[in-house]
Amino acid sequence: MRPACVFLAGATILFLATKPVIAAPNVPGVGDRLSLSITNKYGDVLANPAVAQILADGLVLQSGTMAMKVKYEDLSPDLRQKYQPLAAGVMQKEEKEDVAKAAYLAYTRQLQAEQSVHLAVQQAQEEELAKARPQNQNPTLPLLDIPIPNQNWKLTIANLGFSDWNKDLDNNQLRLRGLPGPSGFNIVVLVEPPANNLPGNDPAYNFYWSSMGHDSAIDAQSVKVEKRDKFTKVAYTAQGQPNENYFFAYQGQWVDIHLSKGSSDPGDQNMLAQFDNDLAYGQ
Repeated sequence: MRPACVFLAGATILFLATKPVIAAPNVPGVGDRLSLSITNKYGDVLANPAVAQILADGLVLQSGTMAMKVKYEDLSPDLRQKYQPLAAGVMQKEEKEDVAKAAYLAYTRQLQAEQSVHLAVQQAQEEELAKARPQNQNPTLPLLDIPIPNQNWKLTIANLGFSDWNKDLDNNQLRLRGLPGPSGFNIVVLVEPPANNLPGNDPAYNFYWSSMGHDSAIDAQSVKVEKRDKFTKVAYTAQGQPNENYFFAYQGQWVDIHLSKGSSDPGDQNMLAQFDNDLAYGQ
């Protein structure tokens, strides 16, 4: 069967320096190879293209280093009937992810505001504790096991002296907060179902950090990303306060552990290094 030929009065053409990556490989229809040839009014030809994106008003088709956007009305009836209904599902998924990102960003901003309220008190406490704290000591921190509700696994962390734990379980989302003890560290643990089905820790890191990484309160120059087998860690300062987030996925859940403190003290790096090494999860 010879491929169909489509001649377009106009089409959006994208010339790429390198071969573009086909978006959203888990979306039905994306990656399909179409037996047709598209020629626009400039004479550019796209032969046997693949479906790179499904949009509300058309398809982005790709062949080699060139891609064209073709509106549904310029496609044959059979292709239009196949792909136009899929656009609604793609848009609904994108809208759902946007809502989840907005909710997470609002939560992190609320948390930062609450922490700022306690900042002055914490700094005063830390100054008094620093005066009374013995110098040149690096004691081993005790471990703390945190069973995850409705799951068959637990989280193990180094206990940085957290106190006044508060647990909030709502719609399969767990928020666990620990206020600072002598060390001055706050902690928030967020456990919730994933926003997509992609495997590994990177999707959790990409989703959460894309929501909060551009927050104006964060000093962009301070951001440091470290990837380990167990987690991806982002260290940064926000409004002058040191922060660390640990992102990972386990047993069908995404986890974000957020550590913060009013100000840095000598010895914090040793405590955080132990927190990194002791962080574990499993049965």
